[in-house]
Amino acid sequence: MIKDFEGYTEELSDDELKLVPAFCAGLKSKIGKENAITNKAIQKAFQENEKWNLKIPDARVRKIINYIRVNGLGKGLCASSNGYYVAKNQEELEGYLEGLKQRIRSQLSVYDALEFQYIEWKKFGCL
Repeated sequence: MIKDFEGYTEELSDDELKLVPAFCAGLKSKIGKENAITNKAIQKAFQENEKWNLKIPDARVRKIINYIRVNGLGKGLCASSNGYYVAKNQEELEGYLEGLKQRIRSQLSVYDALEFQYIEWKKFGCL
């Protein structure tokens, strides 16, 4: 779990783990950016499906996607502003990896700046 985001990042429940095969099956057909499926569309599919009839919060959809990726259950599973998709070729996966690296660098820049401010605060007692 991630501090201050526990409700969103807690481990998958047994019920959520039962959804993983259905997620994997649905994502397999989403080959290429042009076939991406949004978080909202995934939610709607589970809510309107007679078998599931479930409301899945968007943060839990992201957590299930994370679980699939981390456990190697969906090879090349990428995301864009248009939704989730499976990379159709090496270039698509490379592009996603580059964007991911850029987001990580951006977060590290924020971390470094805040850490510096924290050190200054500890030294001088003010922000």
